[in-house]
Amino acid sequence: MRVLFVSKPIREPFHDGSACLVRDVASNLQRWQARVMGVAGSPPWELGPNRPEVAAVYRDGGRYAPALAANVRAMAYLLKDTSSALWHFVFAPNARSSGVIRWLRRARRVPVVQTVASPPRSFAAVRELLFGDVVVAQSEWTKARIEDAAPDVRVEMIRPPAPQIDVPGSSDVQRVRAGLGLTEEQRVFVYPGDLEFSQGAQVVADAVAPLTARVPNAVVVFSCRRKTPRAVEVEAELARRLPKDQVRFAGELPSLLPLVAGADCVLFPVEDLWAKVDIPIAILESMRLSVPVIVPDRGPLSELVGPLRVSASGEPVAEAAARVVADAALRTEVVACQERTLGSEFDARSVASRYEALYDGICRRA
Repeated sequence: MRVLFVSKPIREPFHDGSACLVRDVASNLQRWQARVMGVAGSPPWELGPNRPEVAAVYRDGGRYAPALAANVRAMAYLLKDTSSALWHFVFAPNARSSGVIRWLRRARRVPVVQTVASPPRSFAAVRELLFGDVVVAQSEWTKARIEDAAPDVRVEMIRPPAPQIDVPGSSDVQRVRAGLGLTEEQRVFVYPGDLEFSQGAQVVADAVAPLTARVPNAVVVFSCRRKTPRAVEVEAELARRLPKDQVRFAGELPSLLPLVAGADCVLFPVEDLWAKVDIPIAILESMRLSVPVIVPDRGPLSELVGPLRVSASGEPVAEAAARVVADAALRTEVVACQERTLGSEFDARSVASRYEALYDGICRRA
């Protein structure tokens, strides 16, 4: 039985949470054969135990927000697809695309799983964004809000899979630190969130002064993907506001891993996850690298067991970050709990198995 994953282009580098989800689920299916939408001529990635097929649907890797032409190519491929027993959509839904997909479903009569890759800004009209036989949320927070707004929709909660990663070597870590002008003595705190869609960057900026007062050799690194032109403006404003010797702006690195691997703590006080997946890939990678993570005590990230949960404001973030650096026992406890959570809730084989159970049930009913 073949499942077709409908998503953004699946290709390296994997900086997008929804693309990582497709890669890791498709690569770990045991009984279903996966086909993913890729780019013509792009080299294959490490495909995992159950090698998915790659359909050359897109012309290029695309941008953060897919262009209309890319969406048209994906829908045209669905019109021609006659070999898939099921379609699995993984993207942030919008009203226009959802309407087209409903029409395609009726025309082709193909069962559909819909994973909500990113929660909508408002759930008031979420019903018009949903089209799957089963809708999958990636947090209990999002699941509850969909069920409240659309009680007739079947909603399941399945966590995203945590990727297996190669731990960066010391030379890679040192190379990144040197490029940012960081010395071995400095304690590094990384913010890998957005600049323009949430208040996360502003909260971290507010934490710089109280954090460096507690940890005098602390440096806060903003490593942020500039998703829109607004991000450039926000970064410039933060650079004017914050002391240069205690802050670095790394932009979007080829890989975040060497920076995080050499960090003392990852700061992610982001309550508004619009335009992001419920559990961002940077958080799971940080946990995989045994780096303590600080998350807000509300929203989808508050469901994570292991990371320190605090109020999303500067002083509590600074206090927690300083504490996890000063208290070796606390750091060990946080890291161990994060590792247990990865194994119990985010194991890729287990996540893929849960999706296969959904596929089986939907196809039986169909």
